[in-house]
Amino acid sequence: MTHAHDPSEPTIRCRRVDARYSVAEHKDCPYCYGKASDVATGDHTKFCDFKPGQDPVCFGFPDREVDAAPPAQPAVEPAAVRCRRVDAVYTVAEHKDCPYCWGKASDVATGDHTKFCDFKPGQDPICFGFPDDTDRTSHG
Repeated sequence: MTHAHDPSEPTIRCRRVDARYSVAEHKDCPYCYGKASDVATGDHTKFCDFKPGQDPVCFGFPDREVDAAPPAQPAVEPAAVRCRRVDAVYTVAEHKDCPYCWGKASDVATGDHTKFCDFKPGQDPICFGFPDDTDRTSHG
């Protein structure tokens, strides 16, 4: 820490790095804005702007090394993603049958076509793929 810590001095929990620091040490955190008396209450609404799961963790308390951000919430994969080629919605697994889809299932699940699809509207052929299922084939 940048401040000598007196073991008899009370400490306040830092929500960002889940550690206890003296009131004076909290001033080194970029999210702490309150007066020392506000920090001393331990009521984070009076002195701390940190939003768990939204704000970056790995800065502040300059000599305190933080290994990583808190674990992210597991992403919920969408049940279906729109196919730009046939303008229809298909499951993530069904996209593997498309000749233009090259990304991993996790890439397809994002719905960000730049991560998994090479189809260029108005330039690439539409009438193939999704084999043996002519009702799913769009004709341009």
